[in-house]
Formats: sequence, structure tokens, C-alpha cells
Amino acid sequence: EQMIRAGVDVVRLNFSHGKAQDHIDRATMVREAAARVGKSVAIMADLQGPKIRVGKFENGKIELIPGAKFILDADRTELGNPDIASLDYK
Repeated sequence: EQMIRAGVDVVRLNFSHGKAQDHIDRATMVREAAARVGKSVAIMADLQGPKIRVGKFENGKIELIPGAKFILDADRTELGNPDIASLDYK
């Protein structure tokens, strides 16, 4: 309630963590608190998308240089370098 009184008008629920009942309980809590305060509060469901990860690099890591070209290649199988890296997502 304090957060809603302070101006919160959207609450984000991170669906990457927790069980369905956890999210139902939190949404209910938000709705009840908003009703007590007399304000409308949106609930934003943050759904998990695909987990896309870059592959490993020749020397363990690289430092990207601002403005330099860097390629992400889903077909690459070799270790990455300062110019190119593989992806685990086709």
C-alpha cells in the first residue's frame, strides 16, 4: 500500500521465478492493496523468452570496443574472438 500511495501504478511480476500460485497470490495482493488505496494499478507479466547465450572465447573472454564490428553467428562452432562469436540458439 505504501508503494501505491507513493505513486506506483504498474507492478511487474517476473514469471521466470516462482510457481503459478505465487504469481496468483502476488497479483491478488496488488489488487487488494490498490482497492484499499482507491487507485488503479496495472500488473505487467514479464514472461521468460529464449535464453540466448554466446559461446566460449579463445582466451576465456574478450572486451568489446565501442564502434567496432562484432558478429554473432549461430552457425559458428569455433571459439570466439574479438571479431566473432557463436550462439547457442539457432
